[in-house]
Order: sequence, then C-alpha cells, then structure tokens
Amino acid sequence: MLLVSCKKLQAINSPIFVKIGMLTYPLYLAHQHIGFIIFNHLYMYLNKYLLLSAVIIFMLAIAYILSDRIEPRIMKLFKS
Repeated sequence: MLLVSCKKLQAINSPIFVKIGMLTYPLYLAHQHIGFIIFNHLYMYLNKYLLLSAVIIFMLAIAYILSDRIEPRIMKLFKS
C-alpha cells in the first residue's frame, strides 16, 4: 500500500499489465474445473510436462476469450 500511495507503481498501469490483470479472475474461475478435467483425461497418454504446458496455454486462451469476448457482451446486457 505504501508503494501505491507514493505512486511508485506507475509502470504497472501499462496496457499489457492491465490486460494480464483482467485475465486473472476468469482464469481463477475456469482453471480448476476445465484444467482438472483435461489433465485427468490426458495424463496417461502425454508427457506430464507437455500436458501441463498445453493446459496452461489453453487455460490462458480460455481466460482471454472470457474476459475479452464474452464478458463485455454480458455486461452490455446488464447495463441495458
């Protein structure tokens, strides 16, 4: 909080950090269920490190789609 009040965190106001911050909540909501299902179905067939990397990339893509494509449309419905 001290860094925020002293305005020492201005660098994290860049658009890339804002976008990363917007991904955290959809990622939090989706990763446990979807990631767990994918991992449980495929862990016998794929290298565990390859599978983990693929699941992470897939979950980030899902979080992006949720935050950038789906959430704005839902917010418009609630605002009107």
